[in-house]
Amino acid sequence: QIIFDGLYRLMVQLDLL
Repeated sequence: QIIFDGLYRLMVQLDLL
């Protein structure tokens, strides 16, 4: 679950950029 959350956060960061 933690890994998935990290991946989602990374995607969000990329989207912000």
